[in-house]
Amino acid sequence: MRSSRRARLLEAATTLFARRGFRGAGIDAILEEAKVARMTLYHHFGSKEQLVRDVLDLHEARVVGAYSAAMADVEDPRARIRAAFEHLATELANQPPGGDLFLRYAFEGDGDASANEVVARYRGRMRELFEAPFTELGAAEPGEHAESILALIDAARVSALMGGGDGAAKRALAMADMVIDAAT
Repeated sequence: MRSSRRARLLEAATTLFARRGFRGAGIDAILEEAKVARMTLYHHFGSKEQLVRDVLDLHEARVVGAYSAAMADVEDPRARIRAAFEHLATELANQPPGGDLFLRYAFEGDGDASANEVVARYRGRMRELFEAPFTELGAAEPGEHAESILALIDAARVSALMGGGDGAAKRALAMADMVIDAAT
């Protein structure tokens, strides 16, 4: 029973943080959405700050897992990078109002050191996903090229939020091809 309440709180907070922002989603709204008592939230998380960190942890696992899965069985390094952009198109088509939680946190985060560590860990794990295929391609600076790919993913997410529509991932893929060509 307790784990289902914790899961409901995480899902409610995820939804509301995406929709209203980390500051805009108050404890009362999260409790109402999750249909749990205030003490349940404090029992599982202790504070809103801890809830934010745990939501970001969960989001990291989901996002990195989804990109890893999209790229996992693709042998060709170029095709592996392109597979990530196919996943990005799906992600953007299903993006919640307010967009990606990491971007939202970057724009409005309160400087909580442990939440910032989650964001940094996420960026590091995503960088590793893209650094590997660039290394296989023989790129002189695979880490820099991986960072370029991450910048394109971030740009596509922002573009989609600002009305860039379905073409955001397609445009990002075209630019990713240029990054790949420059690396090889």
